[in-house]
Amino acid sequence: MAPTESQKSRKVRERDKNPPKPKQPAAKPGPKLSKNLPRTSARYEKDERREDLTYSNWVEVFNYWDEHPTMSQMAVVKYFSSRPDAEGGKLLFQQPALSKKAKHKDKIRALVATAEPNILSMKRARVVTSPEVDKALGLWVQDMERKRRTVTGPMLVEQRKRFEVALNIPEEQRLTGTG
Repeated sequence: MAPTESQKSRKVRERDKNPPKPKQPAAKPGPKLSKNLPRTSARYEKDERREDLTYSNWVEVFNYWDEHPTMSQMAVVKYFSSRPDAEGGKLLFQQPALSKKAKHKDKIRALVATAEPNILSMKRARVVTSPEVDKALGLWVQDMERKRRTVTGPMLVEQRKRFEVALNIPEEQRLTGTG
C-alpha cells in the first residue's frame, strides 16, 4: 500500500524550530581569595551545597570548639552554618559528622602538624605503604617534568614496580593494583 500525501509530509519538531542555547559557565559566588591559602570547603552566600570539609576546616572547627568548651555540638554546627562571609564563610556539616570527627580530633591535628604541606587542603589522608618508593616516585616525576615529558598512570605503575624491586620491598608489601 502506497503512503498517502499526508503521510509523506514531515512534521517539524519543536526542538528543531528552537535549538537550545549553549550553556554559559556559572560564575562562582563570593569574594576572590588569596592564591596561597589552603583550599577550604567554606561556602559563601547563595551557595548551599553540602561538601566534605578539608582538614584545615576541621582544625578550625576544633579550635573554635576548644575556645568555647561549654558549647554543644549542635551549637557549633549552627555557628558554622550561619557564619558570615567576613569570618570565612559558611561551613556546612551535620552534628553526626562533627561527632565522628571529634573522636579522631587528636589524630587529625597530629596529621596536619606532621604531614605533607598540602594536607590542609585534603579531605582524606593519603595512605603510603612504602615511603621510600613514594619518595623515589616523587623525584622521578619531578625529573620527568623537568625534561618536559608527560607522565601517565601506566608509566607510574610500571615505575613503582621497578622501584619496589630496586629497593628490595618484600613481595607481601608490594602493591598489586594497576593504578
